[in-house]
Amino acid sequence: MLKNISSRLRWLFFIAALAFQATWYALLWVSYVRDPQVLAEADFRAFYAAGRIARQEGFGRVYDLTLEHRFQAEVAGRPVTDEELLTYNHPPFLLPVLWLLAHLDYSAAYIGYCLAQILLAMAGLPFLFRMLRAKDWPTFQIWILLVGVLLFQPLFISILKGQDTAFYLFGGILWLCGLMRDDDRMAGLSLSLTLIRPQIAVVLAIPFLFRRRKVYWSFCAGGLRWDY
Repeated sequence: MLKNISSRLRWLFFIAALAFQATWYALLWVSYVRDPQVLAEADFRAFYAAGRIARQEGFGRVYDLTLEHRFQAEVAGRPVTDEELLTYNHPPFLLPVLWLLAHLDYSAAYIGYCLAQILLAMAGLPFLFRMLRAKDWPTFQIWILLVGVLLFQPLFISILKGQDTAFYLFGGILWLCGLMRDDDRMAGLSLSLTLIRPQIAVVLAIPFLFRRRKVYWSFCAGGLRWDY
């Protein structure tokens, strides 16, 4: 009897904490969106400008700093100095998404990008859930971990500012699941998704040169596929 009451209280506390955190994040996000000046200074400005350049000037000119200055100035509504320029320093495989978003105005594109990141972060959780269930983790602990991942503050800040952490997180979760399932091909291809942060992805890939090399070569194959 006491065990059942304790279990219910634990779940009630968990749900209440989840609701509070989610509500707090939602209020912060709404206040951010409602301030055009703050929104124009978000990191998403660089992503949106890259999409606009790809759409109007061609994908091959996305990394042209002169064009980045021009298009970011249009978003900001004022000239952008060299110190204020948010350079688009990511590999090109995100550009098709940004090209699509560039058909919208800046605010709508920002909202769409936030939703895409939230959905992508959530898409990795079922893989993590199945992996942990296979390892006989208690259900409550699994849900604590999954919610902790989804409500992790750096992830929220990345979504709020229009960055790219959700893409990195998705690849990282699939990479971990591939390793735990001894599926080296899945692990390597998933790790290649994290090349949106190449400085981190390469460091993670190097150890597989010495062990489980199929992971490394799958990572290389995936990286070549994304580098169009």
